[in-house]
Amino acid sequence: MNIPLGWIIALGASLGISIQLHAILLVLFPATLFFAWLFFLRKDWKIWKKMIVVILLMLVLNLGQI
Repeated sequence: MNIPLGWIIALGASLGISIQLHAILLVLFPATLFFAWLFFLRKDWKIWKKMIVVILLMLVLNLGQI
């Protein structure tokens, strides 16, 4: 099989960038969620029940990965 060198380099670069973005998002999403919840709790502390629903929904949707 004769694959041009340009395609091999493009595939390697795209995989490297994808892995980096995935790692960054794994850190940024929970941190953003945490600070958003702090902001919402400061504005209205009664919102904690809705936050529990969000956490439960998140856990149910990711049960297969946990």
